[in-house]
Amino acid sequence: MCMIKRTGGQPLTIGFYGDSFCCETSTPHSIAKGYETYIAKLKKHTGAKIVHLGEGGSSVWDVVLQQFNPADVPDVCIFCWTDSSRLYNKKIRNMTYGSIKDKKLKDITLLELFHRGIINAAKHYYNNLYDPDKHQLEYKSLLYYFDKEILPSVNSKIIHLWSFENTYKWSNGINISTPLNDYADGNPYAANHINGDDNNTKVCNLINNALCQL
Repeated sequence: MCMIKRTGGQPLTIGFYGDSFCCETSTPHSIAKGYETYIAKLKKHTGAKIVHLGEGGSSVWDVVLQQFNPADVPDVCIFCWTDSSRLYNKKIRNMTYGSIKDKKLKDITLLELFHRGIINAAKHYYNNLYDPDKHQLEYKSLLYYFDKEILPSVNSKIIHLWSFENTYKWSNGINISTPLNDYADGNPYAANHINGDDNNTKVCNLINNALCQL
């Protein structure tokens, strides 16, 4: 593995932007089971400072509109692009098809209860209006806009990861085509859904190899 360092003696800064596949440096599960997350491994290997993490359950719109600030970027931006079906809202940021469509009252959090009008509207949308083809076209259009209009002016090394499926060919940045979900074993408590040292090392190596190409 090559070593990526920032010049001038300052630590490298890395930001992760995306969903639950990139939202945790460590968790009680990773600590109890004795494995380091791929984010912690990358931090240790590069000596970097992690300045941003993803938001669990969030959409690609959340990345573009709420997480990423093109005027204030770290040395390395690592995007983790999720699927196209998720809804965007500034207050309830984790509206996925599976979590909303059949949500029962017992499953509603305090935050969602406070904003239950948003949850009810999202449920009606998924049950009555949701069209996967339309969402997919909007999704690809957003990525194209982000790639062509935003990223060319971003002064940062850029890496693209995928949560579930590689669906776009990037002009700006390095694309890692293997989805992170390929390294998940279904354990609901695993940090970033990626359980154990072996799989986290594999993901860390993928990212580090991409850094070496930039």
